[in-house]
Amino acid sequence: MMKSFETIGSGALFALRVITDAFRAPFELFYVYLEVADQGWRSLPLILSSGLALGLVMTLHTRTQLIKFGASAWIPAIQSLSLPSKLAGMELDKD
Repeated sequence: MMKSFETIGSGALFALRVITDAFRAPFELFYVYLEVADQGWRSLPLILSSGLALGLVMTLHTRTQLIKFGASAWIPAIQSLSLPSKLAGMELDKD
């Protein structure tokens, strides 16, 4: 029991140190920019391929029903409106 309190306390102290050091000079904004640019550029293929796959699957699932009701012209609008809700649902299902 005491070991778990020590672990929680050390985690809280670490979090406090991270927060205080984040607002302490010197701010290495150039290195932050380089890191964000590097990681963002490297993850672009993954983001594009997953977005393409998600869009295709959503279109295939809704296309038949929209055509059945004569609303095939609404496919792009419905996809653009439903994408954020699908992504938010994936984030909430993670827990």
